[in-house]
Amino acid sequence: MGRASRRLASVLAAAWTVAGAACAQGTSVDLGLGDGAGGYDGSGNGSGNETTSTDDTTTGGTSAQGGGSGQADAGNAGGAAQTGACGDGTCAAAESCDTCAQDCGPCAAQCGDGTCDAGETCSSCSQDCGACPAKCGDGTCDAGETCSNCSKDCGACPAKCGDGACSGNETCSSCSKDCGACQPVCGDGACAAGEDCQSCDLDCGPCGGSCNHDPCVAGGALDASCDSCTDAVCGQDAFCCSTTWDDTCAQEASSLCAQCGGGGGCAHDVCATGAALDPGCDACAGAVCSQDSFCCSSSWDSLCVTEVDLACGQACP
Repeated sequence: MGRASRRLASVLAAAWTVAGAACAQGTSVDLGLGDGAGGYDGSGNGSGNETTSTDDTTTGGTSAQGGGSGQADAGNAGGAAQTGACGDGTCAAAESCDTCAQDCGPCAAQCGDGTCDAGETCSSCSQDCGACPAKCGDGTCDAGETCSNCSKDCGACPAKCGDGACSGNETCSSCSKDCGACQPVCGDGACAAGEDCQSCDLDCGPCGGSCNHDPCVAGGALDASCDSCTDAVCGQDAFCCSTTWDDTCAQEASSLCAQCGGGGGCAHDVCATGAALDPGCDACAGAVCSQDSFCCSSSWDSLCVTEVDLACGQACP
């Protein structure tokens, strides 16, 4: 090897040492070897032209000139950190929930944006979620609430006869449908069911014979056999002895029975034979004719007189 070659080798070795140190630091270096346009970059890749003179006395320069792409640009790196890339998992300064929900997460709900978002309710944001439904017990009788479904807010419903509840000002007198029939009151002038001549003679009159009440006044049904008057009335109107002794029965007693102011208009005495008698002329005549209609339709014969004792409990002389 000639002297020029040995010198070139020595220079190149030194250049490689410098280049290696620069590579380790990540910077570029100009080796300044000759006029070559080559260079050595920080990544360890050199490019350029070498010019070598083979003259033993004259040695040309060898150069490696170039720009390295491995030099770190601190300014650019800082800018990248500030700008960021959406989707890189980091919410950079220039990113927000509006521009990059992937990195910064969804934006918080905002009342008034027209959407009832998670976390918003009718209570916290009625603008987006609408008014809250009426709630019984909140002290306000809202739309949809009534006294029937929310008496706490709307108050108790007024009493209504026929609703099945005896409430408010309803009584047995004003609304028997809800409160039931009134209990009989002795002295009210009506011999009601449950009253009789024994329990209330004020309304039912004094007892006559074995009848439960005076046949001259309305009351419960009477046994036809309890009195000649009842026998006469029930002979014409069985309803009075089977169902109730109503005002009609009492009126019939007034016309048929002497004890009620009726009778006494017979064409002859019941203990005497004669023409047929009107069953309404006397209670006894009515009682006889209820058993033997011949006595009131054809003739009041001796058999009719005999029947007076049986029907009326009255012995004829």
